Amino acid sequence: MDLQGVQQKMMQHKEKLDALLRTVIDRKERTVNNCGDQEKAQDFLQVMLELVKKEDPHEQLTVDNIKGLFTNIITGGTDTTSTTIEWATAEMLGKPETIRKAQEELDSVVGKEEIVDESHLPKLPYLEALVNETLRLHPPVPLLLPRYPTATCSIGGYTIPKGTKVFINVWSIHRDPTVWENPLEFKPKRFLAGMSKCDYYDELVKD
Repeated sequence: MDLQGVQQKMMQHKEKLDALLRTVIDRKERTVNNCGDQEKAQDFLQVMLELVKKEDPHEQLTVDNIKGLFTNIITGGTDTTSTTIEWATAEMLGKPETIRKAQEELDSVVGKEEIVDESHLPKLPYLEALVNETLRLHPPVPLLLPRYPTATCSIGGYTIPKGTKVFINVWSIHRDPTVWENPLEFKPKRFLAGMSKCDYYDELVKD
């Protein structure tokens, strides 16, 4: 019955997002149709549009499939980013000295009148440390995405059969007192000297 109008609002937002995605897709299709084969920009959207033209039903996508995929990318990216920013702000408010150090670094590298861009990032180690420490304490996906070993292996004395769904509890790893000094304390400077233990675990996860 939708007495609170939640479904109606949801449909309105869906229509706005659908119109936005349709505009982007239409513009890309017009751009491709007006260019020769040598000038086609094979970005992610273009690859998806090429699959729409496939005649094989096992390889073919629909425009609705593309909209759904891009909706997942947009909502997933904004959700994890906003969550990380909120946690970083909350932790920094509890430690005013971190705000002061970040401001000093930004003022010296970027300046008060400029906007941070990608070229500045290698020169902002303290800002990177703030992000790393926030992700250590508050990972957006505590169990990461599931892994499936391609061969039977042994880890920590446990046999993991091939094809087993494995979840890595990164939240617990990042709060392990045998690995981290004062693991519950927000301390960005732990990431300023060489390769951090968090980077080490990232390498383990990739392997």
